[in-house]
Amino acid sequence: MFDERYYPIKTEEGIMELPSVTTILRVANKEGLNIWRAKAGWELSEQISEETAEIGKQIHSYVAGFIKSIAIPILEWRQLSDEIKNGVRAYERFRLQTGFVGLAAEAIVYSLKYQYAGTLDAVGTIGDHRVLVDFKTGEHFYPSMFAQVTAYYKAHCEMTEKDFPRIKELLVVNLNRNTGVPDIHQVKDIQPYWNYFKACLRLFYAAKKIENGN
Repeated sequence: MFDERYYPIKTEEGIMELPSVTTILRVANKEGLNIWRAKAGWELSEQISEETAEIGKQIHSYVAGFIKSIAIPILEWRQLSDEIKNGVRAYERFRLQTGFVGLAAEAIVYSLKYQYAGTLDAVGTIGDHRVLVDFKTGEHFYPSMFAQVTAYYKAHCEMTEKDFPRIKELLVVNLNRNTGVPDIHQVKDIQPYWNYFKACLRLFYAAKKIENGN
């Protein structure tokens, strides 16, 4: 099938292994991605995917560091590739452009009701309201990205709604590693993307039952 990631979540009944949001969303077909893989060839597309995934991982790490008030040492910055620098610059432009103030980064959220977990990129404020932000570093945008940030939001609400100010806005921000310019997308209507995610969730667990012979 594909690589699957699970989060060990402590509950009153013990440890539960919950599938990640990204693992669940992989059951959905991404036509544009499949066409690109077919044209590039499996071996080359896998190599490119691994390289870009590593670049994205490093950009996310530096952005999370900024939110946690951890600066990049000058010597380390000078040694970074242009793509990583551009991703970081895009975050800084997003912050200055919107007035975003990060409050938390790389927080694990989970839903025991719907049986999934994930790591949200950032929670912060823009003006007088709280926002949840998911950062992307790829060249393409897929509707499933809205479903991903919506799933994080729903899990976050389930965990914190009673004792945490409610989030007012969901954003998907592409930190363009080629231009250094952020591309900001707002989730204006959550319900269709929540329905999309729940459909993927049902399909994921249905496939698991078949795999396990149930």
